[in-house]
Amino acid sequence: MSGINQIYTKIPVSTIVKNGKQLMVSAATETSCWKRPDSVAQKVGQELAALVSEPLCKLPQDTEEICVREGDHISPNDMRDHITAVAYTSKNQQITVHILTKPEPSA
Repeated sequence: MSGINQIYTKIPVSTIVKNGKQLMVSAATETSCWKRPDSVAQKVGQELAALVSEPLCKLPQDTEEICVREGDHISPNDMRDHITAVAYTSKNQQITVHILTKPEPSA
């Protein structure tokens, strides 16, 4: 995975069914930038699981696991409220995704 904030360790949070497939939800406990306690990782992982379970939440094709890297925030590159996560595919790809935590305003 390229980028500055790489996931070193993670914990499993839950397994959900999305689009008829089982999907592991996990949470980072250590990255190249920080460490977080398991209890905090569990909490942000549960938030991610609830968001990913929503029908409108789209993930990269062939995602087998989704791991929350950064909890709810905005950033200079994405001013929407979102969770930054990494989608792991069956082909060993790691794709950074932003999962919106609030609906986008209607146009």
